[in-house]
Amino acid sequence: MKATVRPQMNTETNLPQHLAVTSLSLDDAPSIQQLYDRCSDYWQLCEGRLPLPSAAIDEFADRPQDCTPAQKQLAGVRADDGALVALIDYLVDYPVRGTWYLGLMLVTPALRSGGTGAALLAYFEDLARRAGAGQILVCVLDENKRAFRFWERQGFSVLRAYPPRLFGLKMHGRKEMGKILAEQAPRQ
Repeated sequence: MKATVRPQMNTETNLPQHLAVTSLSLDDAPSIQQLYDRCSDYWQLCEGRLPLPSAAIDEFADRPQDCTPAQKQLAGVRADDGALVALIDYLVDYPVRGTWYLGLMLVTPALRSGGTGAALLAYFEDLARRAGAGQILVCVLDENKRAFRFWERQGFSVLRAYPPRLFGLKMHGRKEMGKILAEQAPRQ
């Protein structure tokens, strides 16, 4: 029987050492677009079409009207070869101070179901907690059952349901889910 070798983990991010978290800017739009193209299944589910050629650039401007540009943040996970393999898009102190809103967490298909999403979320929760956030919110499409189960496993619960609205070419109802961030024990 062949033994499974677990990769060495980065103690700061809980991701395998060959993956690094970095902030993303408009300069990273080509890498983001490549990730979106690799995650075409998500776009088909969400919008009923492939990602638009402008999707990565549009991501930087996509925020609620009452949210400032400084509140909108994107972070990515890069592999050793520089390829962007995951990203999180979030709003700081939105809709109220102390709440962070996770707009999108996207992981390349090759790394799904292997703990990358959970590790990235744990990193994000730690980042939010250290900045003084006490709660994280996320909105999940009713059709995205797999994502709903993921968020439930991570301790999120449904707060409210929203009526269907158009996303791209598809209508979706949504569930807003939330998680209260507990105080973290100091690292040893």
